[in-house]
Amino acid sequence: MTKGQDSEARGAAEARGAARARVTEHGDPESVESPAQPWVMFVGLILVLGLFALGALGLGRSLGPTKTEAITIVVVPRGIGRPAAQFQAQLEKLGLFVEIRYASNELIPADTVTEQTPIAGSRLEQGKLVTVTVSDGPAGVKVPDASGFRPIAASKLFEALGLTTTTEEVFDDKVRAGEVVSTVPEAGGRAPVGSSILLRISKGPRPRVVPEVSGLPDSAAFAAIATAELQIGKIKRTVTSDMADGTIMSSSPAAGTEVPRSTPVDLVISQTPGLVEIPDFTRMTKASASSIASDQGLKLKFTNLSVPAGDTRGGIVVSQIQIAGSMVDSGTTVELTIGVAPPPPTTVPASTSTTTTVAGGD
Repeated sequence: MTKGQDSEARGAAEARGAARARVTEHGDPESVESPAQPWVMFVGLILVLGLFALGALGLGRSLGPTKTEAITIVVVPRGIGRPAAQFQAQLEKLGLFVEIRYASNELIPADTVTEQTPIAGSRLEQGKLVTVTVSDGPAGVKVPDASGFRPIAASKLFEALGLTTTTEEVFDDKVRAGEVVSTVPEAGGRAPVGSSILLRISKGPRPRVVPEVSGLPDSAAFAAIATAELQIGKIKRTVTSDMADGTIMSSSPAAGTEVPRSTPVDLVISQTPGLVEIPDFTRMTKASASSIASDQGLKLKFTNLSVPAGDTRGGIVVSQIQIAGSMVDSGTTVELTIGVAPPPPTTVPASTSTTTTVAGGD
């Protein structure tokens, strides 16, 4: 390089250095961007998101719902008279809720639907409630049969069921005195727990009233006494001219007296010499008929007629061959038919036989 060229190079370098060292007339150089502030940026982001959410909400309201839900309608079936469990299962299968209410019912069997709300055929949305009333049978405790019990035993039976008892004495021709004839309510009925059961206690057969027979022919008197379920007692024949033969002069016990069933009634009967009148022996017991026949000098021949057990004809004369009221000689045989009932069954204990072996020798 020549000296001239070297001088030009140094001049250019000095000019560039002078340009780097130049400062502005208004002071020191300043940075154009502000220093970074992170919290300011976070707050700004929150505000932007809030404004966006509010805008979206307003837009949604202005446009309305974007999705429509379907509503299912079902028809309520009929349940009255059906088993409650079956009807409940059907309702639940249709998407309905079921409320069961129980109520006593004397006519409809237990666990059977008696009412429903709403009624059958109604249209309901799924999820609605159906109220069902169900029978739980008759109210109270079933009254047991205490017939034939003694009052103390019957009272204990009802006390065990939560019931109390009272007693009332009644006449009864079949149940022995001192035993329960029936109850109120009757056996098989229902009684609320804690209520009282009336025990009807037998005091034996109802008394019979001795009929008025004085002045009647003996055949009519005998029939009246038999109809009153009394027996013919002792008969006394009195010879008299004031009354027709065979007229009742008096009776004992006297007419109108209350006496137990089958009580014998003694009679005094007028008599005149001659033929004997055949009495009407029907409806009399064998003992009464025999007593009357013996008193009048008649003989009796009995023919048995089998009747069922408990038949009212048992032990009673049901018919006679000779016509009542006929006049016959003393000693005539009158043929009667009497009812005979079989005896009550008896239990025969099993017999035990014992065999004894005796050893013997020559």
